[in-house]
Amino acid sequence: MIRLELMQPSAVGGATVVEARDCGKDGVIVGARIASCVGAVSPNRPVRIRVDRPTDERIVEDIAAALAGSYGLAAGSPLLDRRTLVLSSVHPAALYVAEVLHAPLLPLQWLSFSETLEQAAAPMRSIVGTDHDYDGLWSWHKPREASDLPAAYLQAMARAERLVVVRSTDSDEDAPVVGRWGHAHVNRTLERLRPARWNALRDMLVPADPAVQLRQWEWCLPDDTVAAARAVWRQLGRDDRSVHVVEASTTGLYRSIPRLWEAYLRWNRAAVRGVSINGYWTAHPAYERAAGLVPVHHYRFSAIADVARACLVAHADREATPERVCVFCNTVGHEGDPVEIQALLYELGLEERAWFSVGPDCSDAACFDVFGERVPRPFEAVGGWLMRAPYLLHGWRPLDLGSVLQLTSA
Repeated sequence: MIRLELMQPSAVGGATVVEARDCGKDGVIVGARIASCVGAVSPNRPVRIRVDRPTDERIVEDIAAALAGSYGLAAGSPLLDRRTLVLSSVHPAALYVAEVLHAPLLPLQWLSFSETLEQAAAPMRSIVGTDHDYDGLWSWHKPREASDLPAAYLQAMARAERLVVVRSTDSDEDAPVVGRWGHAHVNRTLERLRPARWNALRDMLVPADPAVQLRQWEWCLPDDTVAAARAVWRQLGRDDRSVHVVEASTTGLYRSIPRLWEAYLRWNRAAVRGVSINGYWTAHPAYERAAGLVPVHHYRFSAIADVARACLVAHADREATPERVCVFCNTVGHEGDPVEIQALLYELGLEERAWFSVGPDCSDAACFDVFGERVPRPFEAVGGWLMRAPYLLHGWRPLDLGSVLQLTSA
């Protein structure tokens, strides 16, 4: 089950590391936010998942308590203001919304692992599929009603004055639900990636209700999940007008990240000094803040190539250094992404001035440069640059919520 650990400065250049272990993106996104609060780096989850606890009735409560309690690692940080709370899917845009608001971020979906549908359905409504690195069932649990929200989240909401919910609104067409067993809604990833397991359980399923739109299983939150958060907010005696929903397509949210961060830097009178291009799921906002870099995130690079080009043209001149033009790519979204990014760097004359690595940003993986030589992983490279970044000790002010809502809806 999820553990977030604050590790002391080590071989990553003197930077502290916030390590998210035994988790999915629900732990990674919180780890990145906490790392940013304390001026640290945070790698992605390990490639090899170690499942030390199968899904049971208490697992969501315990995961939520671990995530909410991890903000104790950032107690006293001037970059953490608990008066605003961001609840979200695990889309990286949610991280940056929380960053510019200086708000804590908690995912409104939780990942657990199991061997049977009975286990997968135990805590609450789940969308069940599979992925690489663990060949059992992957379950994203998403609240359906107010009573599904875990106790630790109720406490965080009770402390807040404003609630911001961030989600992608894509449908589930890339991984449609093909049947249901109790609260477990099974999607097509199982049929595609684990056909033997699919064949063993397919006869257990009944048709899912076509009127219930569960949306894409990782990036999105169903409508009733957002409604459940609103209902809890009202039960706490809060006004509905202090709930704000940031929503767009998955690609639309990706495209909002650079303009949101650039506005934040300029609001704080920090010069924009460069660009970071981040493959799935690399995120180092602590360094982007301290170095004055505009982050470009992508799942598949072709969907935001025009945004990356515009940012590089505007903010990466031919005198740039690797610390100011950072490319951390991988092949998770598409195997051709590194080649596309490299071609763009050559076109703009930046190929010898940019940092370029290919590989996952995690402690049990390896990264390589364009020549196939092994190079530091992103969190290691950033850890070496962070402590000498020009805005490391800068005083930062959050953006106002109105500006954030406008920038994310543009």
